[in-house]
Amino acid sequence: MKRILKSYRYASSGKVHLPFLAWALFPAFATAQYRAVVLQPDGYAFSVGRASDQGYQAGFAGTLDQRFNHAIIWNGSAQNYVDLNPAGYNDSFIDGAGGGQQVGGGKRPGLSPNAVLWTGSAASAVDLDPGNVMFSEALACDGVQQVGYTGDDRFNYAALWSGTAASYVNLTPAGARESVAQSLSHGRQSGAAKFSLKWHAGVWSGSDSSFVDIHPRGFDISYVDGMSETQLVGVAAHPDQVRHAMLWRSATEVPIDLTPTGYTDTEAHATNGTFQAGQGLRIGGNGHALLWHGSASDYIDLHRFLPPYLTSSRAFAINGDGVIVGKAYLHSGAYAVAWIPVPEPSPAFVLTIPLLALVARRWWLQKGCYAVGQNDVGRVCSCYVGD
Repeated sequence: MKRILKSYRYASSGKVHLPFLAWALFPAFATAQYRAVVLQPDGYAFSVGRASDQGYQAGFAGTLDQRFNHAIIWNGSAQNYVDLNPAGYNDSFIDGAGGGQQVGGGKRPGLSPNAVLWTGSAASAVDLDPGNVMFSEALACDGVQQVGYTGDDRFNYAALWSGTAASYVNLTPAGARESVAQSLSHGRQSGAAKFSLKWHAGVWSGSDSSFVDIHPRGFDISYVDGMSETQLVGVAAHPDQVRHAMLWRSATEVPIDLTPTGYTDTEAHATNGTFQAGQGLRIGGNGHALLWHGSASDYIDLHRFLPPYLTSSRAFAINGDGVIVGKAYLHSGAYAVAWIPVPEPSPAFVLTIPLLALVARRWWLQKGCYAVGQNDVGRVCSCYVGD
């Protein structure tokens, strides 16, 4: 496809302006940071992206009768997917992925939901339910351990597994009524515990007694939803229940409120140690998936990369390569979405711009442009640059 540079004015000396040439060579460099891929597979009513591991995305899709969900992993496109619904289950879903594993839950006919661990196929499903609870669900994994919660008819209890139902550990700290573990990294687990009817964000190191309360001052409730080796992200809310996306760089530092100007009711769900993914409600508008780089002022509204028929969006996960996964809404339901980073030119390639400018200048001077006008400032030309 030819790009036409219309009415480019240059001085009669023939000098080429480098900023303009750079723009001509890289017209989308400053704006197209992400490529959005709608992952909605054929044969399903809706879909949700919940996890992003190295090389694939994971979540679930609803059957056409909208009665059940099936756990799904995608390999970068709506057509390239695997249905992980295990034999004997009529319902399943993936909440987290990491280290080649996928976790979530499933339900057999007539039985309560139970936590499930997969390694890439329906046949690999492992039931993690410890057996002495009413239900269970796994929310995150790292290839070695899995976290989530179990429950009875009254409360939920943070759970830690190491690949089998028999390895189950109840992480509920002393003094807490209930708890949930939502993420893990490098031997630590994070989530929240409920003290005196208030949820407090916290971190564990493998046992109930290791719980560290990191609830921020001035907020009513808080919880951690995602973590890396160096960061924790989640939500804190005032008594008015308006949520604030939060970033903890350590368990001892005051967390950073990531809520950007122009947004409210924000949430941070995941971090890869550099970027944080979540969403916020545009004041006077719809909810938009957001990506932060450590502060409220340094963010990207990911919704702008989506097709215009999608009206709102949320981001739930980000992997080490920066691939973000979530969902976007249209009037009839939700579609799983992946935002894939567009590679930037390498520093070495950027340094070739002056050389390209020199080559282009010589070519233009030798070949000439067909002049469509001329005045005392210089010639006004239209030229083709490449195919």
